[in-house]
Amino acid sequence: MDKKQGEEDFVEYHLYPFPPSTPPLQDVLASYQQFLSTHSRDFIWHYDPIHLVLMSPVLAAQQKDVPHIWGRSRFGENVEDEWFIVYLLYLLSLSFHVAIRIEDTDGQFLLIEAALALPKWIRPETAENRVWIKSGILHIIPPPRNPAQLASLPTHLSVEKALFILCPPTAASITGIVTRADESIQAILNERIEGYPSKATAGIHKVRCLLPVSVAQILRAKPQFVAYAIRAFYYRDMDGMNMSSQMKKFSPDYSSKTSMCMTTVVLTRCLYAQLVYQQFHAPKAFSLPPPSHPDFKAAEIGMKITCGMEIAYQSSAKYGSHDEDFTVHAYPFEIDAAWREFKKNITGLGFFQAEIEGSQEYRRREQLAKEQFISLQNEAKQTSHDVERVLATTVDRILADESVHADAFVKLCKDELVADDDESWLFVSAEQLGTIFAQKQQELERFEKQRKEAKQTRLDYDSTASPSQMSLPNFDQLVGQMKSFVSNVSSYEGAELPHHTGVDVDVDNLPFDPDLFLNIMQSSLGFTAKSGAESLSADSGHLSDSSDDHSSADDYAHHKDEDEDKIEDAVGNIDLSQLKQVMQQMDAELLTDTTLGADFERCRPNSKETVLDPSNRASRSPTHDDNDDDDDEFPPVDVDVNLLQSMFASLSGPTDVPSPLFQILEAMQHNKNNM
Repeated sequence: MDKKQGEEDFVEYHLYPFPPSTPPLQDVLASYQQFLSTHSRDFIWHYDPIHLVLMSPVLAAQQKDVPHIWGRSRFGENVEDEWFIVYLLYLLSLSFHVAIRIEDTDGQFLLIEAALALPKWIRPETAENRVWIKSGILHIIPPPRNPAQLASLPTHLSVEKALFILCPPTAASITGIVTRADESIQAILNERIEGYPSKATAGIHKVRCLLPVSVAQILRAKPQFVAYAIRAFYYRDMDGMNMSSQMKKFSPDYSSKTSMCMTTVVLTRCLYAQLVYQQFHAPKAFSLPPPSHPDFKAAEIGMKITCGMEIAYQSSAKYGSHDEDFTVHAYPFEIDAAWREFKKNITGLGFFQAEIEGSQEYRRREQLAKEQFISLQNEAKQTSHDVERVLATTVDRILADESVHADAFVKLCKDELVADDDESWLFVSAEQLGTIFAQKQQELERFEKQRKEAKQTRLDYDSTASPSQMSLPNFDQLVGQMKSFVSNVSSYEGAELPHHTGVDVDVDNLPFDPDLFLNIMQSSLGFTAKSGAESLSADSGHLSDSSDDHSSADDYAHHKDEDEDKIEDAVGNIDLSQLKQVMQQMDAELLTDTTLGADFERCRPNSKETVLDPSNRASRSPTHDDNDDDDDEFPPVDVDVNLLQSMFASLSGPTDVPSPLFQILEAMQHNKNNM
């Protein structure tokens, strides 16, 4: 019993009727409850039955939700109860106009079940408010495929926006977004809930039990209470042991024939297994027959159920009347597992800081914590269906019914006795275990086969290509297309798609005066005056690339106005050797004192070899002249290689939001198709 009570697994379901205006939610709630009760009648739940309540506008606003109908059911160790709830909600969505989202303690367990068939973009952080049940079909709202869809299909989807997409209020509001999940996902989930409700009833076990008449009356009026009795027994603590040893409420009386009765109890297989395999010595109040007696099993199981009912009743009675709000003074903090868990959590968050337990400041903080806890409990009591806390009140009301006579009740139970169900399901043979493993192995092999087929399809996309072409992409062509795209559809306002290029810009005729630019640089850097024109002509290795640059500068010279002449006279010309020296110092600092040098791939001078590691510089030959040393010290950036690396990084990133590269590649393909 490593798992403590209060830590059970639960499933939470939220129902949003559409259109949300009419009828009122209270009327819709009544219709839903009647439908679910009809389809789950006579079913014994392992823990909590499916139950719906209204979510108040205040609570909905706190959770950034809209008013709707919701519920939470603990299913504990019996996961079949969870899938029976899924089946009922699927059935409900076929009969009513309702959108349903459902999660459990693991999150989107529907997606977990269909994990092998999910698209790659689905992750826990991207699936929030995107998984819904509607009209008996699973819907997954996709992420935006391009930036244009961000307005109608945001990355972080709210419940209100998701409902607008799933259930548009008017025909004009239809977005056209396909939300129906892939058929492979539908098939997996349909297979999982296939066979219900008969599969749920197949998990029921009937067994004869010797019980006090009072306990038998309770189980006849409320068959579901057997689950709470067994769980209270299974998770008993020291307080529970004391309650069962004293037996103040349901003490057996073997002296009267009308005090004990043999009756058939209906429970789930999981509950029965928990009951049978619990080693427990009978309290003194019980008198069991010897193990060889044919009624020994009925007496032993009845004893355990009776002890569990005693623990459940006494624990519930400490909470007082359900109609009254909890108070700090009357609340049983010492036995409440929820309070212990709450205190453990706030202690871990540093609520008590370094205060010593029992000190004045510690007690003050503990009182504040208790007040906050009671406030949360009173609020939760209005929206939850906590049967365990009202169990004592319900039991007292059942036992107060004077219309039930003990003699007639004992006779009725005896007449309705049936034989115990077969227990062979408790034991799993090696062959059965092998069959289970074989089924799972077949599922994995089928998924692996589909994955390999999809991979092979991608490899065979071009059957006419040679093996060398298929194994190695034409990177030169890709880089060339990217450069062509940038030069063709870029403008001073940024890159534009082909269908809305906008104003054509004549880049060659943009006004630019290189001499004026150099003068402004001189003014900013404070260099000494020198013949800028001569220096510009003399140094053709760094500031000019060809004789065309000089002729271009000469063409602009005779167009200078008087203001530019005044600037040149006042500032003087740039000493290019001094400028070059400063630039080299800046490069050295950036490459040695920062990580900038490692951010780009570089080429060796006069070579196509890429410099992948700056440490390779030490292995080069020292027989270069000074200019070669400068070039070796700061080799040029390999633009093509860096472009490819950036493209691959963008394509391999998260795919829930389309990157700009997808838009560029789409435009490149558009240009290629129009050529």
